[in-house]
Amino acid sequence: MGLIGGTMIAGIGLAIGVTAGYVGGTVGNLLMRVTDFVYAVPVIPSAVVIISILGIGFYSSILVLGLLLWRSSARVIRSQVLQIKNYPFIQATKATGASDSRIILENILPNIAPMAIFFFAWGIGYTILVQSSLAFLGITDPFVPSWGIMIRNVYDTGYIAEAWWWSVPPGLLISFTVLSTFMIGRKFEDLSNEGDSSGGVVV
Repeated sequence: MGLIGGTMIAGIGLAIGVTAGYVGGTVGNLLMRVTDFVYAVPVIPSAVVIISILGIGFYSSILVLGLLLWRSSARVIRSQVLQIKNYPFIQATKATGASDSRIILENILPNIAPMAIFFFAWGIGYTILVQSSLAFLGITDPFVPSWGIMIRNVYDTGYIAEAWWWSVPPGLLISFTVLSTFMIGRKFEDLSNEGDSSGGVVV
């Protein structure tokens, strides 16, 4: 779930952010208004409602989380694209007659790849965290094992305080996994930025 959710978050955010930042104009403004609307949607209450309509299941919960959590990545990536497209090497590439698709593929994407990978790692952790919350609330398939289901099961027994060895391990695993994915993404971003300063990424 974390990998699929992270892919959706990074993929949708990348597509919308690059399009809004590079194309701009009416298209960019429209995409940003859509992003603002998604920002106004509360994640967990909306996920509860949508999953209840679509039916409780593994893929329905992933789909809902992916469609709700891409908003931050789109906004940040757009801001990066707005900066990069004004760099001299982009203007020089345009002067040679290169198409927009070529500029995006060969010049824009390599320079925003570190941020996209960071949001992919962040999306993995955040998807796991939100899915665990939904599992604890009973909004996911109880027959698909997860750490959230484990905590829900001990809560249902009424011994969540007494049987700490049942509830604490999955809670710690959720925390450590989310923290690890965030730190891995942040470290990769830092290493890539060091490459930028030495001319390793910008082309």
